[in-house]
Formats: sequence, C-alpha cells, structure tokens
Amino acid sequence: MIPARRWSEVGRRRWLLALTVTLLLVVGTACGRGADVSEPAAEHRPVVLIVVDALRADHLGTYGYDRPTTPHLDAWAERGRVFERAWATSPWTLPSFGSILTGQLPSAHSAGIEVGEGADADVEVVAARNFVRLASSVPTVTELLAAEGFATGAFVANPFLDPRFGLDRGFVDYDHYETSNSDLRPAAEVVDRALDWIDGTGGRPFFLMLHFFDPHLDYDAPPPFRGRFAEASAEGLDLPVRGLWPIRNRLDTMPAAERDFIVAAYDEELAYVDAELGRLFDELESRGVLNDAVVLLTADHGEAFFEHDGFEHGHAMYEEVLRIPLILWGPQVSPGRDATPVSLIDVAPTIMAAAGVGSDRAAAAVSVDEPLPATMPGISLLELHDTSPPVVRDIVAERVLYGPEAKAIVSWPYKAILEIDTSEARLFDLSADPGEQRDLSADRPQDLSELLGRLAEALTEAKALGAGAEAELDAELLRRLRALGYIR
Repeated sequence: MIPARRWSEVGRRRWLLALTVTLLLVVGTACGRGADVSEPAAEHRPVVLIVVDALRADHLGTYGYDRPTTPHLDAWAERGRVFERAWATSPWTLPSFGSILTGQLPSAHSAGIEVGEGADADVEVVAARNFVRLASSVPTVTELLAAEGFATGAFVANPFLDPRFGLDRGFVDYDHYETSNSDLRPAAEVVDRALDWIDGTGGRPFFLMLHFFDPHLDYDAPPPFRGRFAEASAEGLDLPVRGLWPIRNRLDTMPAAERDFIVAAYDEELAYVDAELGRLFDELESRGVLNDAVVLLTADHGEAFFEHDGFEHGHAMYEEVLRIPLILWGPQVSPGRDATPVSLIDVAPTIMAAAGVGSDRAAAAVSVDEPLPATMPGISLLELHDTSPPVVRDIVAERVLYGPEAKAIVSWPYKAILEIDTSEARLFDLSADPGEQRDLSADRPQDLSELLGRLAEALTEAKALGAGAEAELDAELLRRLRALGYIR
C-alpha cells in the first residue's frame, strides 16, 4: 500500500472533517413533485444519453487500449468529441446517476448512503437501512425537459436505478429491468427497445436515457464474444466470472493467470456492448435522428482490476474506479479531442443546452415544494470546443459504497485523496503517475494543503439542497442487492 501523510494543518483538518460529516447527514421525508407539460418549442432538439455500467475509459481503443474491445465505438468516436479527462462523482451507481440527472454533487442531491457513508472500516458491506433516495427538492433534468413538452424515456437495469431511489422522476416511460448478477437485459434488447421507443415519438423532441448493464459483474458475454479474449486454462478457469467477495477475499493469493482471465472476460463484455452500440448508431443515422440529436456516451464509474489491492468498484477514489469515458456527437458538436477536465455534473447542463432549453425557463415550469437551486455547478460541454487553452477547473468525487468514506479532488495534473475517518491525505501527479503509485504529499505539502482547502470549499458550496429520505426496499430488491454483494 502507498504510505499516507497526515495533513499537518490540524485546525483545518478538524474543520474539514466536521464539515464533511455535516454535509453528509441526510434526514427528512421526501415529497413528490409534478410537472405541467407544455407544448415543445420549435427549437427543441432530441437528446440521447447512453450510460454503460462499470466502463473504465482505459479499456476503450479510443482511450488507448491495445486489445480490440471497441472497434465500432472507436470509429464513431472519430466523428464525435472525445473528452480525454473525465471523472465520475462517485465510484458507484446511485450517487453518480444522481449527479448525471441533477447536475449536482452527491452532497447536494443526497442520493446514496447516510452517515457513516457506508460501513465502518472493518465491515465489508453496507447495511440496507443506510440507502437514501434522491432528495425531492432537487430537480432532475428529466423533469425540466418534461415540463417543456419533451417525450421522456429510459431503459435501465441496475438495482440502484429502481424507482424507489427516485431517479425515475420526470420519465413518462421508465423501463426498469429487475437485474441481478446472472439475470440481466442484454444490450441487444436495450437497443431494440430504444429504437422502438424512438419510432413511437412521432417526431416529437425527446430525451432518451439508455443504460447498459452488461460489463457489470458477472462477466459472461454471449457468443461469439464469449471466449474471444479469455482462454480456459489448465488451472480450471472458466466462464462466467462471478462472485464479488470470493474474488476479493483471494486477491492476496490469486495467480497472475487468473487475474488476466478475469480482465479478459470483462473485455469480452465490452466487445459485445460495442457491437450493439455500433448497431444503435447505425440505426440512429439511418432514421435521420443524428441529423438533429445530440448523443452523449459515458459511464457511472469505472472498474478496478487489482490496482491498489482492489477489485470491482464502490470502495475507493482511485482512477480505476473514477476515470470514465465521455464522448459527444451531434450537429452542435465539433469533432476532435478535448483535454479539459470534466465531470458527471456536466452532463445535465450539456443535456439542457443540447435540447435547446434554458434551465431558468424550464425550472419555472416545475412545481416544487422547496426552492430550486439557483444554478447547476457544472458546465455545458457544447461550449468547450471554442476554448483554448483548456478550461482549468477542480473536479470533485465523494461517497464510497462501503468501507471508510473518502473524498477526492483533481486539479490537473494533481489529485488529492482524503480519507475522512483518519484524516490521512495523499497527493498524486496524474500526468507523470497515472497509476497513482507515488504519493507526493511529503514532497509537496503546500500543494496538498491548497487542494484540500479547495475541496472543503467545494463541499461547502455543495451543501445539501434538500433532505433525502431512507429508500423503502422490499424483499426482492434486497435480494438482488445482496446477490450483487452490496449489502449484508
């Protein structure tokens, strides 16, 4: 493990710790919200949001991966704008999707886990009672677009996207498949349903969100992708790859051949999803949708493959679980590559700008019981292609699923990770050390201090906009979360 250096400014450290705990307390009762649907304006444009679960950027060809996992997406990426430095707001699904749909940090929208933000340090998984739904006072981009007359649809599959967590607000058609590890809606069916839904909009402007669960554990791609990269070995390795905690509990003794096999099985899932994404883009083009629509592809988080003694996601703030792809296509988009640091909080303002809807105008059409936030803190990615040099900004991530809570801030090229329970902090230079193996906190204490100060400021500005209520989980949803290994 990398040695950690305590932040020497004791007063500021204690203040930041107290601040963080205060911000993460979420209490109260959720209250509903409805929208008055108006006729769509002539300038409104369709938007398609694609979120691939557990998709780490560096396993895509367009982000430099050597294995041919994503030839279709790589080809399409040449026609879009690739954001080379994009981060999730959390290393797991619920708070990241909260950020995607609200444009707010988890501390503001509340979706996730109540204090202590997961289990104690010696507890492997979180208790079911700790899950918190999206705060009712924070509007979703879907609600804002529905209020402007957009057709709204979603095809999703993760248990954390169950309507009981509140992320369905504003979607007229919210098709949630009750997924478990081995029972999922495959990418081909997601594409088929999406195309049928688009065909049924009758030319009306729409917002469509597609979620592909396939790369999530279990790793078991369908033929002809199954076995393409993962060859069975004399050690008895075979597909599917399953069992989150059995794998984690053997990390210290797992042979290199088995680790390679697991990564290859994950890559096969990417190849399958890539083929279906290629079909989706081809069909969108043949239908003329791409003439008007903006399409955005990203992920809710990455996936750890034994870096920093970890596997899968939800447990840490390192790049393998936070670094994600983010690609834009559309008539408003200048093709190319962009090095500006971006975040999942930028997705919602980008959707609003792409749809041709001003946030103030849309917010006025949404009936709420509490005041709306004045602004979304993110930026529209459609505006970045005219900037040179790249915009300098801080990127914040927070809220682990289990284990001790941690926060991260990136101010390229530096990244600081703060462990809340211990007040230990690490500093990395992502340009020189993308694998985060060399802690620079002892060599650059002033840089670390400045970053942690800005992290505190960002969390202060993101103080909860509303209280998130405890999610009401029935026996079946609890069973599926247990099967995934996320609750005990």
